[in-house]
Formats: sequence, structure tokens, C-alpha cells
Amino acid sequence: MQQYRDRQFLANLEGPGGFFKKVTFRGLRRRGDLLLLLPKNRDLALKTLGLYQPQTTLAKCFSKVVEVLLVCGWDCFFRRVTMDIKESSPLKDIVKLGDFGVLLGNPNNSARRAIVFQEFRGVKLVTKLGTSVEAKNAVTLETQNLESLPEDLQGVPNLVEVNNEENWASYTTTWVDGSSPKQSDVPAILDFLNSWRIGAEAQSLNSLPVWNDLVSEVTCEDEIEFLKVAGECVVSESIVHGDFTPWNLKIDTKGNINVLDWECYRRGGAAGWDWAHYFVQSALLVDKGDAEEVLKRAYEWGNSVQGREYLKRTGWGRNVNAWIGTYLLYKDHVLKFDRKDLIKCWKKMK
Repeated sequence: MQQYRDRQFLANLEGPGGFFKKVTFRGLRRRGDLLLLLPKNRDLALKTLGLYQPQTTLAKCFSKVVEVLLVCGWDCFFRRVTMDIKESSPLKDIVKLGDFGVLLGNPNNSARRAIVFQEFRGVKLVTKLGTSVEAKNAVTLETQNLESLPEDLQGVPNLVEVNNEENWASYTTTWVDGSSPKQSDVPAILDFLNSWRIGAEAQSLNSLPVWNDLVSEVTCEDEIEFLKVAGECVVSESIVHGDFTPWNLKIDTKGNINVLDWECYRRGGAAGWDWAHYFVQSALLVDKGDAEEVLKRAYEWGNSVQGREYLKRTGWGRNVNAWIGTYLLYKDHVLKFDRKDLIKCWKKMK
């Protein structure tokens, strides 16, 4: 089943029409699914490996082993993968520029996308491609979001090219050197998020542009009552990335923070929601905590010295419950991240 899904995905990337060129890669699988297509060129293969941002200890070890295999030239540990690029392939123009590598998205995602790395005339380029209907729509939406971001917003990728064809869509940005943040980078990240605030004056939650999106989706009576009260909280308005996580951030050697994956972007949300997502996603997916443990840690952080200072700066003050609750409801009802277990646990704790 896994190999069938991979083959279908690769067939979409190969495209229809007459034959153009055959390209061969070193295929790398993880847990049975095809993860990376590494080019023959060792240096380019190592740079392609950089598209993969491991977070857990096991994943980091896996990536390090692959790096060693590439450096030592032990190709026997990689399975050969051949693609027949057609005249109508979304990869055709990329092939014309030279060798490239590919990171394949989550095979369980109906909007599975491919991320292509290439170096052309000394410029490192990254292209995100969507070939299914869902993936094309997701890439198109993210492109529109990138094009609509304020020009002076910090951390935004440099958009180079956009394509929107009948059966696929893509956008290309310049490559960002850097690595995922560490725990020691948290103060810098909190300061960075502060730069996304809109306007100098705080305002009530129920006056923010995204608030109607939230209240229109909520149907549970206890959640409706909670939002009526929480809506009176006075907080800072902010850009909301929507999927602000360690694996969507890169910090370069100068300390600059760069943010990837803008599909869930909204303007006019609440400052603090992106940090809540960063904290919760890390606790869930990296530390493997259950709902109760994750929320307990979130409340503890909100009541810590660092947490109190940050929540005061963003307008929440000591109202940790409103910060966490509105984030969970917004994430579940508006952005459609599954937060049902967390919400159920939060209702018992609040």
C-alpha cells in the first residue's frame, strides 16, 4: 500500500505527455514511506537532506546516519528510484536547470506535496509543488498568502516564481540556511513574535477580524459561554502564522528567524496564539505528551516568570486560561487542527 501511494505520487510528478528525460535518484525511505529523492551529486544530496528537519532524538539520529552514508559514498544502502519526466511534467523546467533533490510530503495527507531543492548559478532554490486537487489548492492558497503579507514583515521567504497550471501549482523561494530552534532560542522567538503585532493599542478579542470566524463555527453551549466572557479580554492584534512550530522555523548563523509554510496565515488574530501552538505542538509531537500533560505544562509555563512577562506584554495578563482556551478553540474550529482531546481535557481543568 505504501509503495503504491508513492508510485502514484511520483507518477503525478512525472506528468502526462511525451517523454522528456529520465532522472535517477537515491531513494530514502522512513517507516516504509518514500521520504527523500537524493541526486547522484553528493554535495547536492547533502543539501537536499537539509530539507528534512528532524525534531525527535530518533529522527535526528536517522538523519545523521544518512549524512554519514552519503559522505562515505555507500550507495548500496539506498534504493534506486527512476522517474520518466514527461513534456507536461511540473518538473520539466526544473530538470532543464540541472540536478535536483526532492523531499516528499506526508503520504497520509490528501494534500501531499513535494519540496524540490536545486542550485542554479550559485543560487539555492526551493520549490513547493502540488499535483493533486487538494495539494494544488493548498499550494495556491499558500502562494496567495505569501503575496499578501506586509512587505516589511520579518521572517518571510523571498518569493521568486509562481506557477498555476491546470493540473498543478507551485511556488519557488530562495533557500534559507539555518537550523530548527533550540530551547535556548525561546527568548529570541518571543521577541520575534512581538514584531508581528499590529498597531500600538490593545483591543478586545471580540473586535479582532478573526473573532467572527471563530464564534460562527462554535456550537457547544459551554464554549459559546466561554467565548462571550473571553471576548472581553483586551489583547494585542497580531499576524497569525497558524502553524508556527520548530520544524517550520529556521534560525541562521546571525540569529535571524525565518518562517516557512504560510498556508494557515491570517491577519488580525490574537498575539500569543502562535506561541501557544509552538508550545503545544512541540509537547505533543516531539515530547509525545498526552493531552493532560501538555495542558499542565502550558499552564505552568503561563504562570512562570517568562510566561507572565510574555502574556503581560501581549495583553493576556494573568488570564492563562483565556489564552489557552481561545487558542484551542480557534485552532480546532477555524484552522481545523484536531484539538478535541485537548479541548475535552481543558474543560475539566479550567
